[in-house]
Amino acid sequence: MPELAEVEFYRKQWNAGLGRRVIRVRVHERARVFRGCRVGALARALSGATLRSSAAAAKLMLFRFSGRRWLGLHLGMSGALRTENAGFTPGPHDHLVLVQPGRCLVFSDPRMFGRVRFSTGAHPPPWWTRLPPSVLSDSFTVEAIATFFRRHQRSPVKAVLLMQDRFPGIGNWMADEILWRALSMHNPGWPPWLPALIYGMALAGALCTAFYMFRLYYLTFHGECRADEETRHHIHEAPLRMTMPLVVLATGAAMLGALGLPGVSGLPN
Repeated sequence: MPELAEVEFYRKQWNAGLGRRVIRVRVHERARVFRGCRVGALARALSGATLRSSAAAAKLMLFRFSGRRWLGLHLGMSGALRTENAGFTPGPHDHLVLVQPGRCLVFSDPRMFGRVRFSTGAHPPPWWTRLPPSVLSDSFTVEAIATFFRRHQRSPVKAVLLMQDRFPGIGNWMADEILWRALSMHNPGWPPWLPALIYGMALAGALCTAFYMFRLYYLTFHGECRADEETRHHIHEAPLRMTMPLVVLATGAAMLGALGLPGVSGLPN
């Protein structure tokens, strides 16, 4: 699922259309992203409307148009927003396209777990106002967070950070980064070597996993074969079309893993 930073990134992709009028709306009417939405009413209402502003909260984006029109977009697992040049032809996954002079604002979602919402009215719709306070809002205070953690003091810290009713938009990678930053910060009550010790313990656990995986690999491909004759008859090397993608994935994983090494290792973060 998208996290707060990703939602904010995609929201800004439509900034080029701010202050511009929508001259045409193109939709895939039967796409699952429009569940619960009157597609015809959306297309008619947004045609001729001007994009006034946008906002992001939790994992939802809100786009305000002239004429008291409100468009909500949830990315789901594979949704994305982008801007295309005039004359753009929508692909099979481009379910909503707002055509403006000189550009097109595109919402695509290959897996269609995302969602399109639409509402009209003088004020933002309930599906937006009922969202919990943003982590960037004034109500997100130390006192409020301390109270929330006290109510869940028996739960793991990461599990609490993933509770969307208090930390909307926080997901796995952001929660991990929060925990690491909290551990890395200087705390007078902690010895200076504690962060390095905890990181070393986690690294030791990862090395144990690597050792057992290497053992599995060695016994499978270099150890003595313990299969019977019938099984040996059917054993053969995998073709290149199977091994080459694995080599590419392994190389990429090793490079990305090196990029993610924390500063405590003495390497650039």
